Amino acid sequence: AGVTLRRRIWRLNAADGQYHLIDEKTTPPPGPGATDFPLTAVTVIDDTPTASLSATTLHDGDFGLSYRGRGRPPWGAKCLCTHHDQLILGNAGVWAGVVKGARHYNSLFFSQPGNPEYFSAENEWIVGSSSDGDEVVQVASDKNGIVAWKRKSVWFIQTLLPSFLEGGLEPYQVTNLFGLQADRSPAYVNGFWFWLSAAGVVTYGGGRSEAVLMRSDVFDVLEQATTAQRQLAVGKAFGFYYLLSTGDANGTTLVYDTRTDRW
Repeated sequence: AGVTLRRRIWRLNAADGQYHLIDEKTTPPPGPGATDFPLTAVTVIDDTPTASLSATTLHDGDFGLSYRGRGRPPWGAKCLCTHHDQLILGNAGVWAGVVKGARHYNSLFFSQPGNPEYFSAENEWIVGSSSDGDEVVQVASDKNGIVAWKRKSVWFIQTLLPSFLEGGLEPYQVTNLFGLQADRSPAYVNGFWFWLSAAGVVTYGGGRSEAVLMRSDVFDVLEQATTAQRQLAVGKAFGFYYLLSTGDANGTTLVYDTRTDRW
């Protein structure tokens, strides 16, 4: 019977962020003995007033197309990591049609397995409350889930299946005492996470059952304006590189030995 070739022309309406159907051109199946459609040009002149645009709009997934919503990766992620075969983005913006929408400061987004360019709409976790004013600032892959750091708290999202994260999982609050003071400070050393909180260095063994413990308050003797901007993890040593609050480019380096609990 053959297959009819259909070519649809869509127009973006900036007012609603939707693609509206302008025209559709069809080409009948090739004649007897032919296998290819004829290569003929199609000209479409569109002068349709915006108010008269067709009510038929293009939706994510129509005709195998993904062009809007979170079919596209969220924009401007503050932090990211990979977990098994998925891409995890934190504190990113969503799309409103084809334009940038609001930033979701308290959310993590995860891609489909093996496809880091596709984020379906349901693949989003709200970490804590969307209105708690405590944004996600770092994220990392743990042995059986995801660790998400915020300024005032730390959260864990468990992986139900070995290689796939599912939407609707409830983030578990690990601590509301030791958030993340320096965005790039988390480091995994000898089976434990270390990072700089406002109170000093803390450690956490991962998962839902491990507590966050205070390890050193050496930073109390430093100026409060000093911020650890880089971290170094080598063997069982955990170090910070500092930029002094005075702007001294030479900075200061401190190394903490996780075995002896000494600087």
